[in-house]
Amino acid sequence: MTALQVILGVVLLILGGKSAGILVGVLGFLGGYLLAGLLPEGAASWMPLALGGLTAVGTLLLALTLQKTAVGLAGFAAGGYLALQLAANLRLEAGWPVWMLLLGGGLVGVLVVTVMFRWAVMFLSAACGAGLIVWNLDVSMGVVTLLFALLFTAGLVIQSGVLRPHGEMEARWR
Repeated sequence: MTALQVILGVVLLILGGKSAGILVGVLGFLGGYLLAGLLPEGAASWMPLALGGLTAVGTLLLALTLQKTAVGLAGFAAGGYLALQLAANLRLEAGWPVWMLLLGGGLVGVLVVTVMFRWAVMFLSAACGAGLIVWNLDVSMGVVTLLFALLFTAGLVIQSGVLRPHGEMEARWR
């Protein structure tokens, strides 16, 4: 597990629900960072970070320009990411089942963000944050599942303000 994944996971768990921009930026960064794996061997070690940074900025600019479309894209990206992680954890072979899972997860993500935007951002950022932290642990699937559930729940509680005093909660929703 890389320190960067843990840091991004914690950011999503704690701050992801504050702004869709945080979720979009982190997912954009992850996309660019993962795409850097396709660079030829011998590429500079800073290239994944640079490509991640560029895609984060690009996705944020796109989100600001095309907000409604970007919300759907963020939902698709988050749902697809979660589906691919599930496929990897289930050790599914690459092929049409994985593509179908990606498409299905992406469509569920779009549906969730369309119907319940604020809660969707909190849900998707908590799920992606928890996933970034636990899915690279070298422990049994049962431990990964338990840790994921605990971190996911903690992320939702933190982001929704359940632990805040009553007066602050009211002000937040107005």
